[in-house]
Order: sequence, then C-alpha cells, then structure tokens
Amino acid sequence: MIESTIASLQTMSPELVSFCMLLVSGVGCLLLFRAFGLFGLYTFVSLSVIAANLQVLKAAQFTFQAEPVALGTIVFGSTYMATNIITEHYGREFAQKAIWIGFASMVFMTVVMLLTLGFPKLGGAGDNIRFDQAHDAIAILFIPAPAILLASFISFIISQYNDILIFSLVKDMSQGRLLWLRSNVANVVSAFVDTVVFSFLAWYVLAPEPYSISTIWYTYIMGTFFMRVLLSFFNTPFVYMSYWFKPLGKHIIRHV
Repeated sequence: MIESTIASLQTMSPELVSFCMLLVSGVGCLLLFRAFGLFGLYTFVSLSVIAANLQVLKAAQFTFQAEPVALGTIVFGSTYMATNIITEHYGREFAQKAIWIGFASMVFMTVVMLLTLGFPKLGGAGDNIRFDQAHDAIAILFIPAPAILLASFISFIISQYNDILIFSLVKDMSQGRLLWLRSNVANVVSAFVDTVVFSFLAWYVLAPEPYSISTIWYTYIMGTFFMRVLLSFFNTPFVYMSYWFKPLGKHIIRHV
C-alpha cells in the first residue's frame, strides 16, 4: 500500500505534492496546538526540524526553476509558522524556547543514529542483506548530518531569533493589529537570512566536496527562497486560524 501511494504521488507534479505537504504541515500544526497547546507546538517544531534536515538531502525538478530545488523548504518553513503562533499566543520567551527544543531534537537524533551506525554490518545472505541495506540507507542519511547539523544550528538560531524579534516589533508598532503584516515581514526576511547562511555553510564551507557557487545560488538559495516567500503567504492563514484552534481552559502556561 505504501509503495502504491508513493507511485501515485510520483505521477503528480512536484508543485501539487508540495501543496499536499503544505496542507499536512499547516493542519498538523493546528491539530497539535488544539490537542496539546504550547507543548503540541513544541512537538511540531521538534519533528519538523528533524524531517526537514533529512528532506534537504533530496532535490526535485520544479517548472519554475531550471535547476533542481532542494526539498525541506516547506516543512522547515512551517517551523516559522509555529514560532509565530507561539509568539502570538504565549510571547517571545516561549517562542525562543521552541528554537532550542528543535535544535536539541536534531542533536539527539543525529547522535543516536551515528551510534546505530557504530554496530558493524552483519554480512551474509537472507534477512541479513535487508539489514545491511538498512545500514547503508541510514549512512546515506546521517553521515552528512554533522555538517548539516552545524549549518542548521547557526542559520536556525540566527533566522528564528530574527523572526521572533521582527514579529514582536511589528506587533508592538501596530498595537496588536495587522497580523498578516507581521507574519509575512518576519518570515520573508528570516527566510532569506536562513537560506543564505545555511546554504553556504552546508554546501560550501563545511561540505567535504563543496558544490559550485552557481549550484548553491540557483539550487539552494534562489529556488528555495522563492518557495519560502510563497510559503510565507500560504502560512499566514494558518496563523489566523490558530485562534480557532487555541485550547480553552487547558494547557494554560503561566510564568512562575
């Protein structure tokens, strides 16, 4: 069933699959918010950071870009939506905690999977072949992870703090009005910062075999930034809808 579902998705355009991923991210964020409040948003940020750092190892060919575009943009971009929702309902302090929770989750996942690779391959035949294939697949995903993790850490911290700061400043300047403005301005500026910092660190400075500047610029910066700008506009309705999904009478967070 899983194989047939994947095969069906592969017959769709990358843009349509991206739209499905956007809906899954936005609805998933709101449902976790409704069910678990602030803790649900923390969980969403944690899962999204891990997923996006794995997705970025794959690229897809979109119609609007001549060069392939690295994936992970939609899921990672949804973390800004989540921190905007946290800032809107709980304040800047709790949103900043979400940043560190997301980073800590990726560190834990990377360390655990690298330890998993520390067990030698079984070799032989039969079921052992499948276990060895799984070992090779894990290696492909997680051996590049330390460099990606460091690049993610630096770009994620800088861009997320920038996002929260701009969101809060615009909210104060507009006296709590113009939610669409603070959401989009914060996301677009932060998206550019994150894309530039992460791309050059992950694929040039820290990469064992650096990509060309041209590939980095067109595949990892321009392509993903264009998608991040569009994503910002699509994420804004979910921030508005967070008022409908905010838990009432439970999961209330108070300063101690």
